[in-house]
Amino acid sequence: MNVYIDIGNTSTVFGFSKKKDNYAVLRIKTELIADLLVLKKELSAYLKKIKAKADKIDNFVICSVVPKAQAGLKKQLNKIFPKAKVLCIGKEVRIKIKNKYKIPEQVGLDRLVNALGVKENYSLPALVVDFGTAITIDLVSDKAEYLGGVIIPGINLSLFSLHHHTALLPKLSAKMPKALLGRDTDNSILSGVFNGYACLIDGLIDKFKQDFKLKFKQPIKVIATGGHLYLMKKLCKNIDVYDSTLTLKGIESAFKSSV
Repeated sequence: MNVYIDIGNTSTVFGFSKKKDNYAVLRIKTELIADLLVLKKELSAYLKKIKAKADKIDNFVICSVVPKAQAGLKKQLNKIFPKAKVLCIGKEVRIKIKNKYKIPEQVGLDRLVNALGVKENYSLPALVVDFGTAITIDLVSDKAEYLGGVIIPGINLSLFSLHHHTALLPKLSAKMPKALLGRDTDNSILSGVFNGYACLIDGLIDKFKQDFKLKFKQPIKVIATGGHLYLMKKLCKNIDVYDSTLTLKGIESAFKSSV
């Protein structure tokens, strides 16, 4: 069994895979994954839940946008699972997709992995929307080239900013607003953030399609993923496919093309 790991700024996703593109998923706060006791407890409990044995894990494959967290996790996994290999995307595992960014090394590995996941699982050209700590929208050409994209502050960052940079607005967790028209402060904030982001994402998708309609022969397919997918899918109108495991699929594709 292989375990594919996506380390984000907020959460770390563990995808336990026995069959291709089929994962049992565990989420742990990224701030906790370097804690040996917490990590061992969480992984042991989850392996028991899915009826899997620790000694049957062959490889851990890590994709990270948090270098310090990656180093800490790799160290702890080597202690907990001494027989398994711990491999990192960008080091032991390459992402086999053409990177057309002006400064290629500036692209987050998660964005390239998502592009690879789309290349291997969907039609091209494609836009990839990732609702993470930061929201990214990336364009993959019909020749499977990563062309670039946009980066937007994520939902939790917006909620955090409103609370910490104003005197009276409350601290809120991300959840769906009751209606477009906010009738109290909490729902006014939630409506502004969620409906505002939905309009922003839909508008950017429209703009990408308009600007690149003559570049590609086929229409652009829009695939979305990320931690806030389950909330935003209720509001966004221009997304074709919602795939909560797209990043894991990309990590798996990168690993299998490297062995």
